Amino acid sequence: MGGIPTHYIDLVDEIRRGGKQLKSLKTGWIGGASVTAEVASAARRELNMKSLQAVYGMTETTSTTTLSGFDDPIEILCENKGKPIGEFEVAVVDADGKPAPNGEVGEVWVRGHLVMQGYYGDPKATAEVMTHDGWFKTGDLGSFDEAGYLKITGRKKDMFIVGGSNAYPAEIERLLQSHPAVRQAIVVGVPDRRLGEVGFAFLELHDKANADATQLKAFCRGIMADYKVPRYFKFAAELPKTTTGKIQRAVLARQAEDIVAKSNSALT
Repeated sequence: MGGIPTHYIDLVDEIRRGGKQLKSLKTGWIGGASVTAEVASAARRELNMKSLQAVYGMTETTSTTTLSGFDDPIEILCENKGKPIGEFEVAVVDADGKPAPNGEVGEVWVRGHLVMQGYYGDPKATAEVMTHDGWFKTGDLGSFDEAGYLKITGRKKDMFIVGGSNAYPAEIERLLQSHPAVRQAIVVGVPDRRLGEVGFAFLELHDKANADATQLKAFCRGIMADYKVPRYFKFAAELPKTTTGKIQRAVLARQAEDIVAKSNSALT
C-alpha cells in the first residue's frame, strides 16, 4: 500500500483503538511529508509490514522518481532518502542551474520521457518550470550523498530565512515530531522585525498527551540550532487537510501571518 504520513498515523491510531487487524500487507511506500522513526516503526509493526519505503515523485513527472530500498535501514526512510529509479535523469543544481556538489542543498531537476511537456494552455507557467533542453524544475530542495541517495529537504517556496540562515520546515517538523507528545507538526515562516523571518509551528498532539509551548521550545533548543527553533507554537485538535489527507500548509501559513500581525498590532 502507499500513502502520506497522515494516512499511516490514522491507520495505526484506529488499530490501537481496537480496529481491524491487518495481516496481509507485505510492504508499502510513504512520502509527501516528513517521516519520523516513531511513525515508520509503528506503521511497520501495527500493519505487519516487512518493509516501508520512502518515495518521491510529482504529477509532472508521472511516476515515482526516487525510492528507498526494500531492506534499507529505517534511518534512510526517516531522512526522506531514495535512489533514482526508471528512465529518469535527476540532478541537484545551484542558483545558477549548475550541478551542486554532493552534500550541498539545491533545487531538484528531473528529465526523461515521462516528464510532462508542459501545462495545458499555460505557456507562461510552462516556461517557468521547463528548461530549453527538457529539464523540469521541481521546486523541491534536496542533496545527493556519496552513496547516490537523494535526500529531499523541503520545498523551495517553503524555506524561510532567519537572520541570514536558511531554515527548512521539513527538517524542523521531523525533529518536532520526535517528541513523544507530538502527533504531527507543520512549520511555516512568518515576518519578524529583527530577524526577517522566524518559525511558527502548528502542532497536533497524540490523544491524552500533554505539552505546552515552553516545554516544546526547550525540547527544540536541545536538538536544533537556535535559529531553527520556532518562536511561535499553536496547538490544534486537528490540522486542516485536503480530501486526500494532505495538510493544507498554505491555509496554515495565512493563519500564522494573521496571528502574528494581530499580536504585533496589540503591542503598538
